[in-house]
Amino acid sequence: MEFLLINHPLDCPICDQGGECPLQDQALGYGGDVSRFSEGKRVVDDPDIGPLIETEMTRCIHCTRCVRFGQEVAGIMELGAIGRGEDMKIATVIGQTVDSEVSGNVIDLCPVGALTSKPYRFSARAWELASHDAISPHDCLGSNLNIQTAHDTVKRVLPRTNEHVNECWLSDRDRFSYEGVNSPDRLLQPLVRVGDRFEEVAWEVALQRAASALSDISKVEGPAAIGALASPTATLEEFFLLQQLMRGLGSDNVDHRLRQRDFRDDSFAALFPGTELPVDRIQSAASVLLVGCHLRKELPLVALRVRELCRMGGQVAALNSMDYEQNFPLTESLVVAPSTLPAALARIAIACVGQVEVPEELRQWAELIPDSEDFARTAKMLSEVEGEVVVVLGQIAAQHREASVLRTIASWLAQQTGIRLAFLPEANGAAAWIAGCVPHRQANGEEVQEPGLNVSQMLSGQLSAYLLFGLEPTMDLAATGNLVSVLSDAAFVLSFSAFRSAIPVQADVVFPLAPFTESAGTYVNCDGRTQSVEAAMDPRGMARPGWKILRV
Repeated sequence: MEFLLINHPLDCPICDQGGECPLQDQALGYGGDVSRFSEGKRVVDDPDIGPLIETEMTRCIHCTRCVRFGQEVAGIMELGAIGRGEDMKIATVIGQTVDSEVSGNVIDLCPVGALTSKPYRFSARAWELASHDAISPHDCLGSNLNIQTAHDTVKRVLPRTNEHVNECWLSDRDRFSYEGVNSPDRLLQPLVRVGDRFEEVAWEVALQRAASALSDISKVEGPAAIGALASPTATLEEFFLLQQLMRGLGSDNVDHRLRQRDFRDDSFAALFPGTELPVDRIQSAASVLLVGCHLRKELPLVALRVRELCRMGGQVAALNSMDYEQNFPLTESLVVAPSTLPAALARIAIACVGQVEVPEELRQWAELIPDSEDFARTAKMLSEVEGEVVVVLGQIAAQHREASVLRTIASWLAQQTGIRLAFLPEANGAAAWIAGCVPHRQANGEEVQEPGLNVSQMLSGQLSAYLLFGLEPTMDLAATGNLVSVLSDAAFVLSFSAFRSAIPVQADVVFPLAPFTESAGTYVNCDGRTQSVEAAMDPRGMARPGWKILRV
């Protein structure tokens, strides 16, 4: 203990780690009250390593946990030790910043307060915070969170251990996105358009205005003139109530697949897109093929599991339209033009099945790209291994113009070989499918006799009224320009939004929506794992959870 404390400053009264510091606990349990060290302590400059991590390197005890995390877990060595003995220090390479998708985990690993959260710095003490369980709405993994609040403000977000989901890690977007919840851009009052500007009104006025407009359009032009688009980050309850509202009006025009462009396989899609091999078993697979998937960006914590698969001797191949930088080694990296992505997958599928009779349509797709040894090696990696084999179709594949072809080829390959499939939905997309927030199915997969319009059809300008639930029109859709155009021509636009900047300029009525920290709800991850949580705090201002607004 004396050696650990030789150069460690007495910063406990001002240190963000104070009250939850392992070094404090060890010193209290085993340290003496007087040190025999009487020489001067060393002082180290604090490098600026980015906007998320604050450095106080004089406190560093050279445990190198942060370095080992980058080397062994993240696969991205951003921090390293330079110098020897007393001159040793933790630093980045040539003054670079720490900006990987999981860099914030070094804050949890640092035992002495040398690396702390920059947004949280000096904002609260650990014993002042109330902790609340939550689920991340940012991707389809459903990471378990611990939201810590004080004085009706979210102060920080920490990981909550769940070995089946996120283990003990957290991605940076889950850890630091709470800053938006505290933003001055928050919408806290219902708005109604008066002329060319918005006016704040009471909830009763806004609700009456919206109900009257929807009722009038339904009577004059029919219910089919109304459509609803929902953000995939909504909860199961909000998806269910939104589709129930629309179908109560008589319209099946409801969708959450904002970036999807190909809907030809809707009629025979599964109950919800997901993984056949649970996330917590991916690292035990023998080989994985990523198709149209930048896993490091889409699901950073699943990428850590795939890296563990590689460390245990597994093999990973990628079929993409760009050579993405991954944090795990690739046995094969196939880069093809976006238009030939289905053809390349068809080549691999045909090579995998050997002498099995191949459908003529599949063979026609394969002929669109020349055969190569790369396809043969990838097929061999999938077909000649012992153990589980997984083919993952990511968001790039889901948003492809021939997405239905990619899904069909992958499904045929799985039927012929027993390969496990993983279709990665957006955020809480699995819950949206289950709740019936799609135009061709009601809740629990019940088929609709006459399907409504999907998102692409709704953006063709056929509708008179649009309900936009939790989405940002300029960012969330594949065809943003189409949405702006059709909203300009619509007779009525109702927006549910948590932020002023996300309000479409064409909106007629705006309801202030509570974000995930202020709303209870249920999330279904890509495994089909259902996780329900309570609100971490009361809604700010007059904002309300989406499910409360919709049930009115």
